[in-house]
Amino acid sequence: MKYKFGTLKATLERNINKQGKEKVRGMVVGRVNSAQKKALKAFDDNPYTKEIEAGAFAKSGILNTGNLYSFLGFPYNPIPTIRAILEKKTRVSKGRKINSKNRYRFIITGPQIEDVYSVTDNQLPWISGRSWVEMLDKGIGNYSNYLFSPGKTFPKSISGTGIQTKTTKRGGSESVQSSYIKQILENYKQDILKASL
Repeated sequence: MKYKFGTLKATLERNINKQGKEKVRGMVVGRVNSAQKKALKAFDDNPYTKEIEAGAFAKSGILNTGNLYSFLGFPYNPIPTIRAILEKKTRVSKGRKINSKNRYRFIITGPQIEDVYSVTDNQLPWISGRSWVEMLDKGIGNYSNYLFSPGKTFPKSISGTGIQTKTTKRGGSESVQSSYIKQILENYKQDILKASL
């Protein structure tokens, strides 16, 4: 699916010919590529990305006990799926003249958070049909019932090192919440739209 980020407008203060318009479009494409690289770096450098990618035995910098991979119950690393969405080529239209003053509008289309939701809705067996990214946006509960085993695996554990118990194992926050992927995509969009030519 294609989603419209918005419009990035570029103005040339002279008569436009095909070569001139293509030069401006090339500048727009350059801005888009820079914004995409920035978004990918933000995703790769984020503590949530790093911890999930580190796997079931990772030492957490986010949770007091255990780690995100184990707590959420992943059977495999889900991060490459999301990275592939961010790596999808963002498209820039050829440009359309919108007034008599040589002002052109370029339509830029790229991934939105709905794209991420759609590819992450079957990655956790215990919530099949629901996106764990969307759930994380709102907050995933039962952290206080999460039991982590750093030295051995639980036979019935999906991730191998974490299970949910019927009794509370710790106090503090009941849920884990982060909208970091949504924020990265929003920053990506804003970096494109605020680019001056």
